[in-house]
Amino acid sequence: MNLKYIQEKLNEMFEGDSRQIVIWYDDKTDFCEEINNLNLDNAQVYHLKQDNWLRAKYFLEIEDTTTNYLIYAPFPQPEDKDNYLADIAYYATPFSADKISLITQKLNIPDTYKSVLKKYPKFWNANSRVNSFKDLNIEKHSEKKIKIAILCVLAKVRIVSFDELLRKVLMEDNINKNKYLIEFEKMGILDDFWELSREKYGYEDENPTIEKFLISLIITYTSTQFKGNIPKAWERLLSPKKNSISVFINNLMSNNNYKDQY
Repeated sequence: MNLKYIQEKLNEMFEGDSRQIVIWYDDKTDFCEEINNLNLDNAQVYHLKQDNWLRAKYFLEIEDTTTNYLIYAPFPQPEDKDNYLADIAYYATPFSADKISLITQKLNIPDTYKSVLKKYPKFWNANSRVNSFKDLNIEKHSEKKIKIAILCVLAKVRIVSFDELLRKVLMEDNINKNKYLIEFEKMGILDDFWELSREKYGYEDENPTIEKFLISLIITYTSTQFKGNIPKAWERLLSPKKNSISVFINNLMSNNNYKDQY
């Protein structure tokens, strides 16, 4: 874990003129030995122990009411009924240094989406991918947007766009061993790619492949240009999302970056 980054985040939390108290429950005691190496610019560390709750409460609320403090507790946060600092906790700022919490803080992702990030632990293991995700500059997060952003990072797409991602995946030279799908599977997000494909373009298959998806897109698009009755063999390959597919294929054909491949 990056102690320097933790230090930077804590120092940011202690900026300002008003008194700040930050509480850090380190339930896995990951930072027990390193806590004293923190260099806080505008605060002191108060070591909370299982046997000094009342002393801590008296000290923070009576003896010293002006200094900024990081209250470090190397144990899980107790329930309010067992927590002598429960009243302080209501106005203090919580801090957590588990990997996903640090990532959500770094990327300004609301805590409500932690469970989404936790689905893809391998993705967040590389700082390069975390930084690439940050470079996408997502303004408003959602579960869907986070998933698309992860896929875009893996496919080296520089904007959060499922269409741009799909264009890149479809135009990959090796259709049978698509390098992007291999990467999606490695990162545990391949099923989400197919779900997004179903949601936007109506592609549904028990054993989805890029080849079958591409055939469905082309036949569905062709059916919109077809005059008369379509061949019966096409019917099982048609998608209900005809308008979306028409727009996608037209954009693909007019895109100079993919014209040769198309």
